[in-house]
Amino acid sequence: MNMSEVCNCSTCIIKSTPATTLNNHELEKLCCNSVGISFTKGEQIIKQGSLSTNIIYIKDGLVKLHMPGPLKKEEIIKVAKAPEFIGLPSSFADRVHPYSATALTKVDACFIDLNTFNEFIVSNGDFAQRLITCLSEDIINHFSRCASKTQKQLCGYMAEVLLFFSESIFDSDSFEIPLNRNELASFVGSTRESVTRILKDFVDDGIIEMDHRKITILNAELLNKISVTG
Repeated sequence: MNMSEVCNCSTCIIKSTPATTLNNHELEKLCCNSVGISFTKGEQIIKQGSLSTNIIYIKDGLVKLHMPGPLKKEEIIKVAKAPEFIGLPSSFADRVHPYSATALTKVDACFIDLNTFNEFIVSNGDFAQRLITCLSEDIINHFSRCASKTQKQLCGYMAEVLLFFSESIFDSDSFEIPLNRNELASFVGSTRESVTRILKDFVDDGIIEMDHRKITILNAELLNKISVTG
């Protein structure tokens, strides 16, 4: 973990959607109450059970949110791509993080003082409205993923996850999955062996190519059909 360069919110080109509503005075206040921190791959950004004292805004990189389930098995509940807030629900609920966040790549993040952030919510209606929109979109997406994970067969949900990485994370038909095989199994709610078998079936059927973690989608239309039919 390293401190990044001096904050300059007024000229930052990766402002959050709520921050775009702030005037120059508010941006200066935001800057004075924020600190930029860089994390290396595998470094923990949020520790489960820790007290939330800051709003965390990911400016660059990929992050996994994870927590143990009832059987103490680690579950990956989300893969977040910058720019995005993480840990917001904790900050406005009981102030204790119910999950951990770990960098999947190099990550640049802004830690914003929670009290300052709350002041903007109270004093700036546009800021509050944009923040509510961000939270609502994230909740809706999470509901959709939960429904898919519980109702689709594994091959259908694996297809959906591969399309998610292709379209939402990397914007490319060729990409390197940022999760190892055990993590991918956790993400789709299955076992390493079942995930390996499904991926091999996709390769044998000419839907994808695989070289270790690198995947190239050869037949996006068929992969989408598998995802839709479940």
